[in-house]
Amino acid sequence: MADFEASEEYFTPEEQKLFLGQNIGEGFKYSALSHSDSIRVFVLEPSLDATAPIYGEIVEHRLHSDSAKQGYTALSYVWGDETDTHKIHIGVFQLRIGHNLNLALLNLRRQDYPIRLWVDALCINQNDVSERNHQVQQMRTIYSSAFETVIYLGGETGGNTQLSAWNFLERHAGWAMNSNRDTDSGRPAEMESLTSFRGDLSDVEIDVLTRPWFKRLWVFQEVVVSKTLSIQCGSRGISWDDFCKILLLTPRHADIYGFSLESMEKLEIVRDMFQARCSYHELYGMDQSLPAWRFQVPTYKHKTPDILNCSKGLGFNSKLRTREIKYLAYLVSRAELM
Repeated sequence: MADFEASEEYFTPEEQKLFLGQNIGEGFKYSALSHSDSIRVFVLEPSLDATAPIYGEIVEHRLHSDSAKQGYTALSYVWGDETDTHKIHIGVFQLRIGHNLNLALLNLRRQDYPIRLWVDALCINQNDVSERNHQVQQMRTIYSSAFETVIYLGGETGGNTQLSAWNFLERHAGWAMNSNRDTDSGRPAEMESLTSFRGDLSDVEIDVLTRPWFKRLWVFQEVVVSKTLSIQCGSRGISWDDFCKILLLTPRHADIYGFSLESMEKLEIVRDMFQARCSYHELYGMDQSLPAWRFQVPTYKHKTPDILNCSKGLGFNSKLRTREIKYLAYLVSRAELM
């Protein structure tokens, strides 16, 4: 009897998962993109089991065509340790991804319907230098065209400081993410009823603002040009605007020694991102997407024309060279030429 060779055409999508699974092996190969404005989108399939393996499809999406109406969510994250890898299923094939991205997909995955994601590590053929360079040139358009951008800071540590930090953030937010991955405006009230681990700004500074994401240069552009933003750690998340409001407007009670320079620098990172984002959206007539309370932020600059001035706070990291900051400013402001 001839050997039977598993083939996608013989199975439905569900049968592919059940019968083929790992037998296909890690044979996923990227197809070349068809158009200059094409990107790939990862369609993450739902699961009722939060720990189930990740399944999805990679499809082509054009930024400037009718297909753009389907929309997608962009992910802003840090790759982290790429030697710690996990298998995910792309159709009948498998692909290895880093630990941090695996956590992000598990925590973004819904129970009821698939979601469309743009993730650089998945949606760009990292082995094709020409494609990678072309896609990098489209980063501003990719993030500005996304329905929303999710900032994923990493997994939950289970520590008391992290618990207190997110209890504090959710308590002061307009909404927080619930267990179904939906925005829940009732959750802040639930957090208000807590009698322990209520948290304060110091917990946020210690656990949240020390995350590697806040030290990554390119996230500045991703934040500035995105239409809508949320920030998430593990399964807990709130809107970026609420996050900024909490950090920038919550009264601070200094001890007798005053605020440490390190604490002030952490807040300046958020302030500079918020300022640059507001300035960019004001300059290009997108004021309606900005919170009205922005004018309450001390030193707020209205319609600042020079994005470089807004990003100068990136100097908190002495390793960032002026040339890199100027190049980032160029990438953010090049919309004037497009």
